[in-house]
Amino acid sequence: MRTGLVVISALVGLGLAGLGLASLGSKAGETADAPTAPSPSEAALAAMARGDASQAVQLLKAMAEAGDAEAQAALGALYIGGKGVPQDDAAAAVWLRKAANQGNALGQAGLGTLYEMGWSVPQDYGKAADLYRKAANQGLASAQVDLGMLYDHGQGVPQDYGQAATLYRKAAEQGDAGGQSFLGDFYALGLGVKQDYGRAAFWLRKAAEQGDAHAQLNFGSLLAEGLGVPKDYVAAYMWWSLAAAYQTNSHIASQAARARDYLATQMTPAQTEAAKAQVRAWKPVKTPAQ
Repeated sequence: MRTGLVVISALVGLGLAGLGLASLGSKAGETADAPTAPSPSEAALAAMARGDASQAVQLLKAMAEAGDAEAQAALGALYIGGKGVPQDDAAAAVWLRKAANQGNALGQAGLGTLYEMGWSVPQDYGKAADLYRKAANQGLASAQVDLGMLYDHGQGVPQDYGQAATLYRKAAEQGDAGGQSFLGDFYALGLGVKQDYGRAAFWLRKAAEQGDAHAQLNFGSLLAEGLGVPKDYVAAYMWWSLAAAYQTNSHIASQAARARDYLATQMTPAQTEAAKAQVRAWKPVKTPAQ
């Protein structure tokens, strides 16, 4: 089970991107060629882009203390990740709660993650679900995935595969790799939707192309068996090789490595070399919303 860390991984990027976008309308009336100093939000975004988390934190703190909800959410995420500040879940909770109380989706989702994981707050799946739902209703794809996972596993909410599938689909249609991967799984297994290997392959491929190792493992299985797609050992070997290199989840990596190594015994040397060439050439691609 992948956890609410889906939200945290997206928080800083989305939050700071939102800060940059919000500032664009603040210069109406200025001439196009007039030199202007960057706004604090633009400066924070630029600092993160060049890897200067400490400078970004200084700028974000000033904005957050002035009540800016997006800055509060982004600052909370930095405390969770320990970027530019000491890792501090309690401080993260303070800032995420301030953002959530203002209705900020990133703050709601981030605080939901703390309740799901029990980081600096008592673990409470019910509160996590309520917070994820608020963020999901605002269209935040990562929160839709995390709420879907709670329905998937019956944590904090009654188990409901149909509701989980609906949430995964909403995220998948926004191009979210986690939503695409889980929706593909549901089609393959017939959970909450009618079993359809073709649709499973469609969504798993999209997630795999973005670098989702879970999807790479499962899409490789469909290719190896010819389920929903033509059987293709070369492509299966490629996807399993990519999943085997996934360092964050040793279970996925070991499964993929075993599957790839067995498949190699069924392939010709030319096929194996072609697959290895595809692995070397592969690059992740962000898929557009459907």
